[in-house]
Amino acid sequence: MTATPKETREISSIDYFHEPVYIYSLKQGINDGFLAPYKVIRVGLDVDLKGWTPEPGQRDSNGQEIEQKLYTLSEFDRNIALKARTQEVAEHVTQWLKTNGRYSKTVIFCVDTEHAGRLRTALINLNQDITASNPEYITRITSKDYQSEILAKRFSSTHEEKITIAATSDLLSTGVDIKDVKLIVLDCAVNSIIRFKQIIGRGTRLCPDKDKYFFTVMDFRNNFAHFLDPDFDGVPIQDENFNHELPKPPKPKTDNNTHREKIYVINGVEVSLLYESEHYFINGKLLTGSFTDFTRQNILGKFAAPKDFINSWMESEKKSIIINELAEHGAFIQILREQIPDKAANLDDFDLILQTAFNVKPKTRRERAERVRQLDFINNYSEQCRQVLSGLLDKYAESGIQELEEISTLQNPPFDKIGQKVIINDLFGGKDKYLQAVKELIKLIYEAA
Repeated sequence: MTATPKETREISSIDYFHEPVYIYSLKQGINDGFLAPYKVIRVGLDVDLKGWTPEPGQRDSNGQEIEQKLYTLSEFDRNIALKARTQEVAEHVTQWLKTNGRYSKTVIFCVDTEHAGRLRTALINLNQDITASNPEYITRITSKDYQSEILAKRFSSTHEEKITIAATSDLLSTGVDIKDVKLIVLDCAVNSIIRFKQIIGRGTRLCPDKDKYFFTVMDFRNNFAHFLDPDFDGVPIQDENFNHELPKPPKPKTDNNTHREKIYVINGVEVSLLYESEHYFINGKLLTGSFTDFTRQNILGKFAAPKDFINSWMESEKKSIIINELAEHGAFIQILREQIPDKAANLDDFDLILQTAFNVKPKTRRERAERVRQLDFINNYSEQCRQVLSGLLDKYAESGIQELEEISTLQNPPFDKIGQKVIINDLFGGKDKYLQAVKELIKLIYEAA
């Protein structure tokens, strides 16, 4: 079993193992709900796109005159380090964290160990409100670091409370399962499609416990072309020039962490953002542009008018069925929430869909819950039953309709104070009558539409 079959002129998984007996692609895994979809943010800095030439007589941090030539992206942080560039990358990552959550687990892939250390320092300086009390918030994890395996194990745990951002160069691309990672930053060129697959694979795990349903790749080094490579998620095909008698290629020399006499440029460089673009890989397709517009089109592809959606929603035994059907049409409501977190935080999926697709003014979950409280429905039940139904409305206002649809909710506070699930069912006259009361409660919640 492998996620990275090798097919070259000299090496062939198919030649050794023969044809695969079964193939399950990344696209299938995402479509089936087992793996997380993702978006890519392409970041273009002016020095990366245009290159950089020192001023005549300009000197480095050691006082040595810098050779007068054009330095390009492939040399940055390998042969020459521009402090202003490192600062711009750190600021861009920090801004993403401030927008999407300061404790979103993040992996940053750097050129080498030294580069990872510099970028970590820049990030620490930009996040002192956290690093002052938690110096491990941003940690370098490379093979050269003390207790690197322990650090990697801690970082990959969903229970880790201190290490949130890991700057690495050679460790975390494979061999670790980081389920809750939400941001992967590429500030190094990934030349191998196999290593690229491994790096992206760090983000594909779902982690509902940490509210992780999709992830983001931030690319500073023009690695975007790998996503368009047929080999990225294609069926393995043996190279037509494969010859098992050819001598095996020598192992490449890895000098990612080899010490080099880099040129360090502290002053005299200005770096700015030239462009930033977002691309979504949904259902194996590349989407460039507004995810909200994309979602609207796909919702309208399934429901032509508000009444069509409302009727289906009201008739569905579980609202998650509608959400899953929309996902099959390329409308991922959870990702939509992530795009507009402030506006969507207190909205039911129902209202978010109506607002996005049909421009219907939404009501918050709490507004819907309070409207139901004003009706006579709850007052028709005994005091203990009213406590249960009122508690369910509170759960809905806080978390959403799934709290009402799952009977296991009765095992949690505040219902456990009333009694066990069986006892609560008996208060309503049995399980069937309890479920009927909940069904009517849900109907009233959405009747405001």
